[in-house]
Amino acid sequence: MTEKILILADEFEDETENFRQHFEELEKKSLADTGIYSGKKPEVYIEDEKIGSEHILYINPRPEAFNYTRVLTETLTQTQASANLDPSSIFILMKKPYMIKVLTEKNVPSPMQASISNKRGLTGLEKDIEDPFLLKKYSEFELDYVEKLDSFEEIKGLNDLDQEKEFVIIQEIPEGDFFDVLYIDGEKISLKLENNIWNDEEISRQYHSLSDTQKEVVDDAAKAVGTKICKIRLKGEKVMDMDVRPELKMFEKQSGKNVYGRIAEALKNGDDE
Repeated sequence: MTEKILILADEFEDETENFRQHFEELEKKSLADTGIYSGKKPEVYIEDEKIGSEHILYINPRPEAFNYTRVLTETLTQTQASANLDPSSIFILMKKPYMIKVLTEKNVPSPMQASISNKRGLTGLEKDIEDPFLLKKYSEFELDYVEKLDSFEEIKGLNDLDQEKEFVIIQEIPEGDFFDVLYIDGEKISLKLENNIWNDEEISRQYHSLSDTQKEVVDDAAKAVGTKICKIRLKGEKVMDMDVRPELKMFEKQSGKNVYGRIAEALKNGDDE
């Protein structure tokens, strides 16, 4: 059988070609090209092609396509197609307040943090969260900005949040360096950040190994969420964030590792599970 990968993405132009050398055939389609048909046995079509157990998909959705992508991946699990995303991990990773809850309940080391949608939510936080801290603003599942604040008095504009679409996360800043880790089915490709994430300048990253404790934290985080492929950001030995859309091109360039080949193998091995 011909090994073929379907790339489902609206923005994924440069990276698509990097998968080509690892498959005999490659097609790139938009999420708009997919159709989901309900019934006793739900089916997925991409244009006129019915998706089944022989298919391999790499899905890179826009944040605003969250609801459709979740339904799509739920249906794909019933077709037994191999894909990089699954409905449970999408829900956890894109719903950041819920991700915090899951990591806490699973005892994955993470900083003291809180999610709030207006200024009233700050009440009592000064007792629980030490300054300085990070404030992350999200809109429609996507990070708008990160800033480092030295006190709660510096927080402004929370009363202007659209509570249906926007929220902020306030995080303590643990000791240690920042690392971005690409997790691929148990393998870890780690990059050390050379400057702080709240600077306006572009973040510089260098390939750097993790400690045994950090590796264990990454494994525990991926297991807690139930994902095979994701990006995990550490500070020291604590999980600051996880992302369902890892920056593959950046990881390959900065690490020198065969990122696309390793993801290809993980997706192909998914057929055997």
